[in-house]
Amino acid sequence: MAQLCDPRRCPVLLALLASLLLFGAEAADGEPDVHDFCQAPKVVGRCRASIPRWWYNATSRSCQRFVYGGCGKNENNHLTEKDCLEKCAGVTENTIDGLTTKRSGADSSIASVPKRQAFDDPSSDIFNYEEHCTAKAVTGPCRASFPRWYFDAEKKTCDNFIYGGCWGNKNNYISKEEPGAHPPHCLELWGR
Repeated sequence: MAQLCDPRRCPVLLALLASLLLFGAEAADGEPDVHDFCQAPKVVGRCRASIPRWWYNATSRSCQRFVYGGCGKNENNHLTEKDCLEKCAGVTENTIDGLTTKRSGADSSIASVPKRQAFDDPSSDIFNYEEHCTAKAVTGPCRASFPRWYFDAEKKTCDNFIYGGCWGNKNNYISKEEPGAHPPHCLELWGR
C-alpha cells in the first residue's frame, strides 16, 4: 500500500495546511465594509426571468433600474430605488468605510460625510417632466406580468397597467403611493 506522506515531506505539508487553515479563519473574522456591495457591478444572472430591480452605480453615484434574470445575483440588487438609496447613497469608487476623502488642497486625508443625491427629485434639474409624467404606459416585449402604476396626463390621474419586466419608461411605479414616485408631483407640476 502506498504511503500518503513521505516522512521527509509530512512536516512541511502539515505546516502548510495549518497556515492555510489559520489564514482562512483570520480572513473569516474580518467583517466586510458595509458599502463594499454598493461598488459591485450589476449582475443580470444566467436565468431568463424578467424581474425589475435596482443597482447602485458608484461611478455615477445613482441607483439605476435593470432587469434581473432571477438567479446568480450579488448584494447590489435592490427591490426598490428607495432601498438602493438608503443603503448606498453617496458611495463612490473612492469610498472607504462609508466616508469619502476629499482631494483638494495639501491634506487629502480629510474625510467628509457623503451627500445624498436625489436624481428624480422634481426640484432637481435632472427631473424630466415629460419622461415621468406624460409618457404613455409601456408594457414592453418581456412576458412577465407586474402590476404597475403610471400617470395618465390626459385624465390627470394615476392608473394601473401590466408591465412585462423590461424596456419600460420612467412613468412606471410599483405602487400608487410609492415613496419618491412622481404621479403626485405630476399633478403639482401640471400647470407648467
